[in-house]
Amino acid sequence: MKTFFISGAHSVISALENNHRVKKTLYLSKTNPVIENIALKKKIPCKQVNKRFIDKLFNFNGENHQNIALEVGPIKTEKIENVIFNSTSDLLILNSVQDPRNIGSVIRTAIAFNINNIIIEKKYFNASSNLMHKSSSGCIDKVNVFLVSNLNNAIKVLKKNDFWIVGLSSHSQETIYNFNWPKKTAFVFGSEQKGMSNNVSKNCDFKIKIPISEKVESLNISNAVASTLAIYRGRLVGKNFT
Repeated sequence: MKTFFISGAHSVISALENNHRVKKTLYLSKTNPVIENIALKKKIPCKQVNKRFIDKLFNFNGENHQNIALEVGPIKTEKIENVIFNSTSDLLILNSVQDPRNIGSVIRTAIAFNINNIIIEKKYFNASSNLMHKSSSGCIDKVNVFLVSNLNNAIKVLKKNDFWIVGLSSHSQETIYNFNWPKKTAFVFGSEQKGMSNNVSKNCDFKIKIPISEKVESLNISNAVASTLAIYRGRLVGKNFT
């Protein structure tokens, strides 16, 4: 199994606590009792090194590694068929979203609103991206990631199992505020530049939009996900996201 390094306190703690994740060695250039204790309990070797050693692991690219590096294997990913076994699970679908920081931020936002399943196109998912791990703030170890080669085929599987496909589109007339949300919703979010692809858009059961000021061209995808899920959760369960 190919291993790689991740950095940052939240990412490292979540990876250490994920029993399904391979962990090799923890490197610290400053003492961190919390992380060291977790590593000790998980029987992960811990080495004290100088800051330059950790800088080199991340190629001096300006990332704030917080003096921590953990050698890990990739997270466990799931098969699309597995999502249908939980009949009440809502999920997110990312269409043509390529930036690892955006993917990480969306994962963090999804977990914040109790969406635990995310379908991502395999060609855009870099499992070893430290940027993705850091922007998820450790939430990548708390989500079920379903990698697919063909998004439209995945959508067909979801429809056969009673999911409703709801795509976010700035061209829609219906907004997130007046939409009658169905049960078992699969939310589709496209890239910030182009939105959903034409084929994916055609396969949506519904299309809705987030009304925003004309002064702003578009929202960052993570903000769009947060806005949508906040309204959705608020309609279903009020302020209690449990």
